[in-house]
Amino acid sequence: MKTFVKTFAIDEALRWEIYKTILAEELFDRTAADSGCPQEITGSAYTGEVQVRDGLFVVTLTEGETP
Repeated sequence: MKTFVKTFAIDEALRWEIYKTILAEELFDRTAADSGCPQEITGSAYTGEVQVRDGLFVVTLTEGETP
């Protein structure tokens, strides 16, 4: 099972013009859109987790079942 981790500066993320109601969903979408994120993750029903560490959002996507 593959995972992919990406970080975002909290102060930067809070300045985004977000059209979604949940910041976590935006973080998951931006992480999945990263060119380094494996297709095995983006092509699956991945799950996501957001943690806060040292002024950063740390986003981890984990490969799930193929929809």
